[in-house]
Amino acid sequence: QIMFAETVFHIVSLINEIPSGLIADVFGRKKSLIMSCLFSITSALIMAFVNSYAGVVLSIGINALSYNYASGTDSALAFDTLKEVNETGKYDHFASMQSIIYRISYGMASLSAGLALWMGYVKAELLSVGLCLIQLGILLTVKESKVVLDKKDLSLRARIVNTYTESIGFLRSNKEATKLIFRNAVVGAVDVLLLFALQDNLQSAGAGRGVLGPMLCAMYLAGVLGSFAAEKVRHVKLVRIFMFAIVMVTAGAACAFTGNPWIM
Repeated sequence: QIMFAETVFHIVSLINEIPSGLIADVFGRKKSLIMSCLFSITSALIMAFVNSYAGVVLSIGINALSYNYASGTDSALAFDTLKEVNETGKYDHFASMQSIIYRISYGMASLSAGLALWMGYVKAELLSVGLCLIQLGILLTVKESKVVLDKKDLSLRARIVNTYTESIGFLRSNKEATKLIFRNAVVGAVDVLLLFALQDNLQSAGAGRGVLGPMLCAMYLAGVLGSFAAEKVRHVKLVRIFMFAIVMVTAGAACAFTGNPWIM
C-alpha cells in the first residue's frame, strides 16, 4: 500500500511536471511557488482529517502537485534575479548553498520522526500547515522575475507558444544539457526509490522509533557532502561524475537488500 501510494505520487508528478513549468514561465514564478504552498496545506489537511486509505492516496497526489509547482521554479527565480544584477557567476555557489540548507533542514525534520510518531499524525500534519503558512507569508514578499513581467504585454497564446519554442530550441542546440537531464533521471530513479523504500523497510528490519530518525537524518546529511562537492567538481567531465553517482546509488541499493538496518 505504501509503495502504491508512492507510485501515485510519481504518476501525478510525471503528468504535471511540464504543465507546472509552463505555468511558472507564463504566469510567474511567484504565483507558482504560492500555488505549491497552497497544495502543501491542502495535502496536510486531507492527511489529517480524511481517515481512509483513499484520503492518504489523494493527499499524496496533491503533495506531488506541490513538488511540481516548486520544482525548478525556485532555481529559475534565483537565476533570473542574479541575471538582472549581472551576477550569474554566483549561481553555482547559490545552488550549492541552497542544497545544503535544504538537506540540513530535511535531516532535522527526519530527526524528528520519532517525535512525529509520538505526537500523532494529526498534530504533525497541523504543524506542517503552520510551517506552510510561514512560508506563504515569506512568498508574498518576493518580487516577480523581470523576464516574466516583460512578457505580460503578449497574449496568453503567444506566451505559451514562445515558452515551448524557446525550450525545445534550447534542448536541440544544447546537447550537453539534454544528456545531463537524462543522466540525472537515471541516478534519481534509483535514489528516490531507495529513499522511499528505506523509510518503511528500516522499521521492518528492526530499527526502533528511537533510531529511525537519526538513521534518516544521516542519509540527508550525507547529501550535504555532495552539495559541498558539487561546486568543486564543475570542471570534471560529466561522464565521470555520472559513473561515480551511478556506482554510489547502486551500492546503496545493494545495501538495502541486506536486511541489516545498520548496513542499510
